[in-house]
Amino acid sequence: MTGTIALVSKPIAAPPEPFPAGADDEVKRVHARRRLAWTDHHASLAAVDEALVRRGLRVLRMQPPELDGLGAADVVVTVGGDGTFLAAARAARSQPILGVNSSPKTSTGHYCGATLATLDEALDGVFGGGWAPAALPRIRALVDGEDVGVYALNDVLFANRSPAGSTRYVIDVDGASALQLSSGVWVCTASGYTGAMRSAGGEPMAADDGRLQYLVREPYCVDHDGSHVRGFVSEIAFVSRSDANALFLDGQMEAHPVGFGARATLSADAPPLLAFGYRPRG
Repeated sequence: MTGTIALVSKPIAAPPEPFPAGADDEVKRVHARRRLAWTDHHASLAAVDEALVRRGLRVLRMQPPELDGLGAADVVVTVGGDGTFLAAARAARSQPILGVNSSPKTSTGHYCGATLATLDEALDGVFGGGWAPAALPRIRALVDGEDVGVYALNDVLFANRSPAGSTRYVIDVDGASALQLSSGVWVCTASGYTGAMRSAGGEPMAADDGRLQYLVREPYCVDHDGSHVRGFVSEIAFVSRSDANALFLDGQMEAHPVGFGARATLSADAPPLLAFGYRPRG
């Protein structure tokens, strides 16, 4: 295989030296972990870069959030962890992605299909044609009928822009509506279930489940019958009853305001994300 590769690497700073004055044992352990992550990451990035060049591929090097050039690539290779993979996934349209976990001892790498130890095998599989990418569902988000321009692979949080603020809205599920006051609503894909949704008490999802799961966070229960607080849907909508609400796609970096009276719609009909080496976990 020949072509252009977008090499997306995690921006990572070296931990401060020396230790902060009066550092206790826990601070020293965290510092050592950061040092290991920094060292491993740079070794992995150098190895991936060299391996791609050795295969005669044209390499476009970039880091989040500056990913405008990603559209010119045939394949995307990320070096980092899930945050780096998700940043690339937001920018990708049809290009398949291989995630390389640059520091497995310090990073989960849920979406990553390779590490430095398995790099050659993974690159042979991707560029030799032996690996077929998995098609992972993504979430399409609309605000008043307008596509926000990116798809969420992991999850979407509809909530107040302030973590201390309450979220007031009308939830619309399968044609039934209810006024709610809560700390927000999680909506996830099957591959994103193992993140915030599981921690919040969500239900397990099979890897091939094409539905979305939703879960209302800390619903205000006075005068509320408990309906529409969790479930599985192909589409869900929220009519904002506040000027402070927003949609957060795959974390805090991609926030889209949902003003008073605006309707935010989340659906499971976005184009899938093609991921090499993805293996469902837990």
